[in-house]
Amino acid sequence: MLLLLAMTIAQLLTDCSRNLSTVPANMDTTQQRWLVQAVNKGLAEFVLDLPEHRRGESKTERIAAAVTKTITVTATQQGITFDPVWSSPDQMPYWGRTAVVGNDAARYNRLQGLNSLMRHHEGASGTTTLEIRHDAVQCGYFEDAVEGDVTLLWETGSTILRHGIPQWMEANDALAFQIGRPERWWVESLNGLSNGAAPLFLIRLWPQPDAVYSLHFQRRLWPTAITTAMLASTTELPITAAEEGDLVAYCEKPLIGSQLWLGSASKEDAVMRYNDAKGLRTALSNNRPHTQPGQVRTKRGY
Repeated sequence: MLLLLAMTIAQLLTDCSRNLSTVPANMDTTQQRWLVQAVNKGLAEFVLDLPEHRRGESKTERIAAAVTKTITVTATQQGITFDPVWSSPDQMPYWGRTAVVGNDAARYNRLQGLNSLMRHHEGASGTTTLEIRHDAVQCGYFEDAVEGDVTLLWETGSTILRHGIPQWMEANDALAFQIGRPERWWVESLNGLSNGAAPLFLIRLWPQPDAVYSLHFQRRLWPTAITTAMLASTTELPITAAEEGDLVAYCEKPLIGSQLWLGSASKEDAVMRYNDAKGLRTALSNNRPHTQPGQVRTKRGY
């Protein structure tokens, strides 16, 4: 996003306190938490009312060819050892992808985490190969991070993939080693790694790709939540100067009539400011300046 940086977090919090009985610096811990919660609620609504091209980023991921590694496995164990050692940063992009241990394509498995398979190894212990298929792409920490269509690209063409597993297909069928040009995609979490934290989500493809392709999709952007530790933060918000007043109106709305609201401040005026800002943002969001914002000119054209 290329935006004019105009307002800091501290300025936003100060402006949202203009009709409150006290300023952020003089609030107690509970009052500061109320203020931050209101601002985050308004910020989330404001982001949803931004034009589509401001709420996401266009992303193209190349799905490279399968990778084969030499490993040592132990029967009934999920842990594996790579030879030579495969570092964590290099492994991570492959987590969640289908993995074939040795020549046994009948047992479905995945590289689930650092030096670990999703399912324990059912074959004999010893040294063998691990083929990691290219049937998944990591897309972030939100299940609805992907907005709109997912397009499959190759050297001579492209196609929009269908979403979800077909109704006639059993889940085990989708996990089978069927290879071809991908037709479908869906989002699933990479289980077992989050330990209660934000899980990592994947775009899964079916069938497993038979060649090198690229995926093009829109990834949704999420604002970082403001905390009470940011009351004096000089971090700039990615908004234009013309949007400052509207953002304040959005963030002020949850505070109207609260225990912090100044008795002499007009609730009606605050509601009117919000309604005006909401109407303007909605109108601008629906007024797209161009019809194909995601396309980029290359040497081959659009």
